[in-house]
Amino acid sequence: MPKYLIQVTYSDDALADLVRNPEDRGAVITELFERLGGKVEAFYHSLGEYDLVIIAEFPDNETVAAIQIAVRAAGVEKDQKITTLLCQGRSGKRAKKGGQLGLSAPQLAIGLRVDFLLRFEPASESHGVEMAGRFKCRVTAVFVSNQTLLHGNIEPLSLSS
Repeated sequence: MPKYLIQVTYSDDALADLVRNPEDRGAVITELFERLGGKVEAFYHSLGEYDLVIIAEFPDNETVAAIQIAVRAAGVEKDQKITTLLCQGRSGKRAKKGGQLGLSAPQLAIGLRVDFLLRFEPASESHGVEMAGRFKCRVTAVFVSNQTLLHGNIEPLSLSS
């Protein structure tokens, strides 16, 4: 059966209820998963972004989606992240298949730095633009090819009237 990494953050209401009425959430989640043909392999409470981390097996993606819908509809979680896990034993097969695609890495980026003197004038008084005057800025751009802008930056250098 496919394995999944499930990370859950409790909703504020669910966490408050758990504090008022402590219970073994691992047992509750295990029973829920088993009712739909799943199996909990590992269950952890965690510190950080997520409150729970679960590794489980399910018959298919539809079963995982059904559990996700039921739990969200009950208001138990604030956030959830589900990752399908791939078996380590098949990584060579996946790499070989990927290699058959014949893709290559992108071309090295070429840096280009140009200084411009720009003048901004209001298009009309109704726009409320008060930038009449001149200032100098540095525009830095990195292109992957002649037409594709990878990154750009405008940095003011000095202000003059």
